[in-house]
Amino acid sequence: MPGGMLHQTVIDRTGRSGVFDLRLDLASAGFTPTPGSPSNEMDGINAVMAGLQDQLGLKLERTKSAVEMLAIEHVERPSAN
Repeated sequence: MPGGMLHQTVIDRTGRSGVFDLRLDLASAGFTPTPGSPSNEMDGINAVMAGLQDQLGLKLERTKSAVEMLAIEHVERPSAN
């Protein structure tokens, strides 16, 4: 799954299957967005990582792993019929 805010690929190794509706309260993890703040993004990432562990019992670990990727080598407009 794409990392979104983390700007990295996140691989699910929990072994859990199914669909889950989770809520992560970043304010309780110590994150208050400040528009235009250069440290805002890093503070948000740290809050996400702390909140995942504290609130949901999940932990992100940085590892190297093979990831499936799709490479588009050529694109053309369709021809008119």
